[in-house]
Amino acid sequence: MAYHRQLLLISLIIFTSCDNAKNKSNGEQRERDENSKRLLELEQRGIATKKVIDTIFLGYRFGMTPKEVSKHSSDLFEQGKLEKDYADKYIFEIESKVGIKYQGKVFAKYYNNKLISIGLVFDDPNPIIIFSDLSDLYESKYGAYDYMDKPSKELSIFNKIWVRGNLKIVIRSGNLEAYVNYIDLRYEKQKIAKDSLDKQKKEDELKKEL
Repeated sequence: MAYHRQLLLISLIIFTSCDNAKNKSNGEQRERDENSKRLLELEQRGIATKKVIDTIFLGYRFGMTPKEVSKHSSDLFEQGKLEKDYADKYIFEIESKVGIKYQGKVFAKYYNNKLISIGLVFDDPNPIIIFSDLSDLYESKYGAYDYMDKPSKELSIFNKIWVRGNLKIVIRSGNLEAYVNYIDLRYEKQKIAKDSLDKQKKEDELKKEL
């Protein structure tokens, strides 16, 4: 009899634990869905303003071709505004309010051969510190951020976002890096959709080869 009571108690504990875990998972999913909805509404309002910002960080312009971006980067290097690392990648140095200097690698993304995103990646074992310093710098220039979230409950990952017309600025703290990214909202969703279709196409082609 005592054995059966013990077995029943164990079963109740397992059932309750599973139920709590399920409720927690559902709650986190609802929070993610709500955050996605808030961000989408913010982006739609930005585009609806009809305000267009084409010239961004270091004079790069949305719509540049890869050749134009390469030429502009080369000019910035000649002017001493960009440097190069050991791998011959362009880097830009940012200084925090307290004088700490960080070097970020320049990266660009294109859609239909036109620049729709450019930014900096900072490789560092303590990205949250860079994230904090970048936040201070960008808030002093662009004002209060419009959106912030923490995609992972377990990891120190944060996003801060500013939306100014078609321009979206994202500062993110990852696991081993921080980055800042300037994005043209007019074409971001189109590129995401295209990338998704291209990925599905490649997966379908691989399946045919099995």
